[in-house]
Amino acid sequence: MLPGYATIGVAAPILLTLLRMLQGLSVGGEYIGSIAFRAEHAPPNRRAFYGSWSGFTVVLGTLLGSAVAALATLALSDTQLHAWGWRVAFISGLAIGALGFWLRLGIAESPDFAELRRTGQLAANPIADALRRDRGAIITTIGLTGLSSVGFYLPFVWLPTWLSQMIAHPLPKEQAFASSTISLSALLVLIPLLALLSDRVGRRPMYLAASAGYALLSYPLMSMMSSGTFAAAIAGGLAFAVVSSLFGCCMGATMVELFPTQTRYTGVAIGYNVGQAVLSGTAPLVAVALVEHTHHEIAPAFYLIFCGVVAAFFSFSIPALHNKPLPAVHHRARRRPHPLFARGGAHRARRRARQLFASGRTRGAPRRLRERGPPRRQTHHQPTDRARDRERREPRNHQQQGSGRCRSREVRLPAVVPRAAALARGGNRFPAAARNPHR
Repeated sequence: MLPGYATIGVAAPILLTLLRMLQGLSVGGEYIGSIAFRAEHAPPNRRAFYGSWSGFTVVLGTLLGSAVAALATLALSDTQLHAWGWRVAFISGLAIGALGFWLRLGIAESPDFAELRRTGQLAANPIADALRRDRGAIITTIGLTGLSSVGFYLPFVWLPTWLSQMIAHPLPKEQAFASSTISLSALLVLIPLLALLSDRVGRRPMYLAASAGYALLSYPLMSMMSSGTFAAAIAGGLAFAVVSSLFGCCMGATMVELFPTQTRYTGVAIGYNVGQAVLSGTAPLVAVALVEHTHHEIAPAFYLIFCGVVAAFFSFSIPALHNKPLPAVHHRARRRPHPLFARGGAHRARRRARQLFASGRTRGAPRRLRERGPPRRQTHHQPTDRARDRERREPRNHQQQGSGRCRSREVRLPAVVPRAAALARGGNRFPAAARNPHR
């Protein structure tokens, strides 16, 4: 819709780049928000199914774009298509944007986020917290995004260009777009169905199966599709749809389960968008460069194989949370010391306990201190709490009923020694360590 270079000069590509960046910020933020929103509303045993509808809408949008491109190619000539036909698709996108904006205005926050806000546990600086505490999860997200970005962009978005221009026996453009539309339709159906399977077996097996599929089948499928027949293009596209649906069904749930609620939106957005920008944005450039430098039309398959191997490595970092609640806060933030011992040291802990009892605030004290009262200052003239407990349990006279250990020790002590006799009777004259040398 912008004026061309002949009209406004170098401002045309600059404005186009800025608008594309704004579009990327909007789409990247809202897509991650929809994934987190759906997952936090979903029950633990249906998280992948709920989250798969975000991927469903992405495929649906791509399918609509492919269908519009196919219709424009059939209905318009090349001159009309390059002159004004391509603008029709962009104008029709305004209606979808207005519908999305209307839906966004009436959506409340998820229950998990609302609970964190109510308890005051929201992160003060989510970006800093995510980069400091969730570095491993962010790296895992980037590694898994390599498969989802390159594994989707090359077989479904860039493949019609490859089929119609870069193979030895190119297909007509309408057949290339038609094969892509059929494969995207199959992917659209498979994503929610396989999401139910992911809720039963977990995320890691699905990602490992998808990684193995891309690593083992990319070269044979692209070799078959390069034969130049419409049937081969459809068969290869359907096979790619099955393999792609293995990770597309649980991609949203997998990324959500890597982060706690405190930094989930920010952490997933950083990892996913960095992976998309670096890998998906450069996928066509890498594919064309591989064909030109190797003079081998199936060379892009090696890029898919590489992404499959990398994703298989990072798949082992996926946690098994498919039937468990989502973490709310970081694990380190949940481990807080008891208020009595937060300052460290036994002396300071006892002094803090006495202050609590003096002020009447005994709710934060341990049950042992609430039952016995405030701890007393221990001296060598007073028995300790442990000594008092021993006096209640053990009789002072060995003739009374008592434990065999106490009776045997009292008999062995020589009665002619006054100090030993006093120790045997359990007197309070000496500290606990002196009265019981066996402790």
